[in-house]
Amino acid sequence: GSKRFTHITLAFIFVERSVSTMTDQWNLDYLSLKADYSPDGANDLVIEYEMGIDRSYLTQIFAQDCKTPITPENLLRLTAERNPNNDLSETLTLNYSLEKSLIISSNVWNEATKQLNMCQVVQLVLPDEVFAFVITEDRRVIDIDINFSTHYSIGDVGLSPNEAEAPTGGEYVPVEEGSADEESLERN
Repeated sequence: GSKRFTHITLAFIFVERSVSTMTDQWNLDYLSLKADYSPDGANDLVIEYEMGIDRSYLTQIFAQDCKTPITPENLLRLTAERNPNNDLSETLTLNYSLEKSLIISSNVWNEATKQLNMCQVVQLVLPDEVFAFVITEDRRVIDIDINFSTHYSIGDVGLSPNEAEAPTGGEYVPVEEGSADEESLERN
């Protein structure tokens, strides 16, 4: 009888280690959020997570209630990167580019607070042909202050074809169509 008892004990220890390793690989840990709305910024919003290596994931940004889809649909564009940390984990980087001209008309803009109010949802899933089984999920409400008076550029400012105002202290000079002055205005 004791030989059989030893066998069961060894099997139990093996299963315990296996479950522990599997659980660690299904971790989803929030690391950071960075926002950069400067005109030359490649990504306006960068969110990083650490997760088990080679895990399937789903991600979506909603309005602040974590249910309502963002409108307009093209407000954010996502590119994702995965970089291994070691044999068991990797960093998932979600890079969002914001269509700045659509901010004020979006359902995530709060005019009173001058903030974008969103909810980032990331899920680690077991993919299936019909349905993805969610193993773990991170829901994170994101409030971002926006200051439109800094880091902006002006595009497509037009003057009527035959008029322009001189700077203060100068005199009014009409600009003729096709003149060098009008061309330099268009280039700037």
